[in-house]
Amino acid sequence: MTQPDSVPDSSRARTRARIGVLLLTLITVTGLCGAWWWPESTEWHYLLVTQAIPLCYVALAWWVAHRRPEEGDDA
Repeated sequence: MTQPDSVPDSSRARTRARIGVLLLTLITVTGLCGAWWWPESTEWHYLLVTQAIPLCYVALAWWVAHRRPEEGDDA
């Protein structure tokens, strides 16, 4: 017996992918705007572009690809 308000896995995966792409775009645009608006702040540019943004990309890729275990899964 299924719940009437349950969402299929493909719909959840599609929603997570859309949210992931939106966050990826937001992170990229924020990094580019920060580098554009404050070009004299080379330390912040270094920390943002070469350190923080790649870590955000990795975390975001993991979040989108990670499958949460369902209540009925046997593992």
